[in-house]
Amino acid sequence: LARIPADARPALPGITADRTFQIVAGGIVLAEAMAVFKVKELEVSPWALREGVLLRYLDRLG
Repeated sequence: LARIPADARPALPGITADRTFQIVAGGIVLAEAMAVFKVKELEVSPWALREGVLLRYLDRLG
C-alpha cells in the first residue's frame, strides 16, 4: 500500500478517500498485532466494530 500513491489508493476496494493516508499506518499496526498474537489469518467483515459489538449483544439477548 505504501508504494501506491495516496491519490490512487481510493481505487482499491474498501479504501475511501478520507482513509487514504491512514491505511498504510493501519496496515502496519495490523501486521504487527497479528505477529505479536501469532494470528495467521483474519476474516474480513464489512461491519465496523460498533456494529459487531451491537450484534454480539443482540445475539446474547436472544
